[in-house]
Amino acid sequence: MKTKCFLLPKWKSGYAWSSLFFFTVALLVFILDQGSKFWVVRHLAPGETWPLLGNLLFLTYVRNPGAAFGIFAYKTPFFIAISFVMIILMVIAAHILPLRHLLLRCGLAVLLGGVVGNLYDRLQTGFVVDFLDLRFWPVFNLADVAIVVGVFMVVIGLSRRFGPFEQADPDQGGG
Repeated sequence: MKTKCFLLPKWKSGYAWSSLFFFTVALLVFILDQGSKFWVVRHLAPGETWPLLGNLLFLTYVRNPGAAFGIFAYKTPFFIAISFVMIILMVIAAHILPLRHLLLRCGLAVLLGGVVGNLYDRLQTGFVVDFLDLRFWPVFNLADVAIVVGVFMVVIGLSRRFGPFEQADPDQGGG
């Protein structure tokens, strides 16, 4: 009797390529995030600001020990635990989603890259390196951008699938 693990790709049905694409997108997001943070840490002192686009965008090196907007500062173990749970759920969801749900799968990949980027910071230092400063919004980083973009992609993908204009699913035999 052959046993199958639900987390292993189904090689003959395109899931292997889909999984490769999923993890490649997540890895690219992670590399961009960590590369940008590495550059900021090497070139700016904490609290230092450089104008980037006139009065529109600044690079400001901030060490954020909390979540978005600095809330729940110094709750690092909580954020690490939540990140691991989210990573597991995203990988499982991407695996069980049908291949035709490309927007959902891409959104999960971008989201995964962002979550892993901030998790890596927390595991290394206990804080997240933020540096994109719009002056009217709290300072953030590329992982935060990826998380927001990924969430929007997932919401749009879900609304297409389960929204009021849902088309009949051909797998369900509905009309």
